[in-house]
Amino acid sequence: MKSLRVFIVIALSIVFGVVYASGARKVIFDTDMGSDIDDALALLVLLDYHKAGKIDLAGITISKDNAYSSIYTDVVNNFYGYKNIPIAVVREGIGKDDGCYTRASTDLKDSCGRYVFSRNIDATCNLEEAVHFLRRTLASLPEGEKATLVVVGFATNLARLLESGPDNISPLDGTSLVKEKVDFISMMAANFDKASLENPQDSRPEWNVLMDPKSAKTVFERCPVDIVFSGFEVGKAVRFPHDKIDEVLYGNPTNPVKISYDAHARTADKKTGRHNRPCWDLTSALYAADPDCKFFELSERGKVSLVNNKGSNSFTPDKSGRDRYLILKPENIQALTDKLVELCSLKPNGM
Repeated sequence: MKSLRVFIVIALSIVFGVVYASGARKVIFDTDMGSDIDDALALLVLLDYHKAGKIDLAGITISKDNAYSSIYTDVVNNFYGYKNIPIAVVREGIGKDDGCYTRASTDLKDSCGRYVFSRNIDATCNLEEAVHFLRRTLASLPEGEKATLVVVGFATNLARLLESGPDNISPLDGTSLVKEKVDFISMMAANFDKASLENPQDSRPEWNVLMDPKSAKTVFERCPVDIVFSGFEVGKAVRFPHDKIDEVLYGNPTNPVKISYDAHARTADKKTGRHNRPCWDLTSALYAADPDCKFFELSERGKVSLVNNKGSNSFTPDKSGRDRYLILKPENIQALTDKLVELCSLKPNGM
């Protein structure tokens, strides 16, 4: 009888594993949603791990200063059955344009003039400011518990967090709070291909760094915990097949991410409207959710620094250094692509 009870408990744990997500490692997703479609796909990767109970997606902070970025994020969360994941936003940030896909999905209406996709927020909502949310969420973690930060857009929110002072939330300044409450940061930023590392002054700045080099510099200089970078070269090597978008996204064709991907593809290839988009942000999301995944190797430890005002970066090896970057071998590209496609094929909770 005892063995039967044990079996039942194990079975229920498997079936209802999402119930135990509160005991999983907390992850916070910082994204410039709307700048590129890979942010939306990265969100699906994290929602898949959240649904499986492998992580607890504790919140999403938006680094793009456009109302549609947060509304779209909320639409995707709602569509997949996660209406209560908190969303916080940057104030007086950069990236004020709509982008090419967030409005196309959020403003879509049916023949009766109703929104096709439900949402909890709109442009008039007074969402929590990102740094306030980050400080509040990190400070509320029980003693000994830490969160992982996934930063896949501008470094604005993370830099401001590090620069924040003590307040009524915590007596710790931002740098000390991160040191105490963050285990590591998975960051899509910078270049680590051979040519860039050999001649960093003349290398082309990676886009996230280029858009806000001041914030990137602050993070690179002040962050007190390990950063694992997914460089431009990693995401560029992994292309999400447009044909798979047509096959695997739940609810096709009326899926906000499907509509968004198609809209983005039309801007990337105006002639055919088809595009296999690089998986930049997905790689950082995957590593944050599953650091032991088999697809990547890690570089030696070192120090990432900006070498000019444009945002070009260097990497200086140092055995006691804070920084490492992902290395993707060619023979792992297809397996990684297949895994990302699998993760993006999740169904809403309860389906």
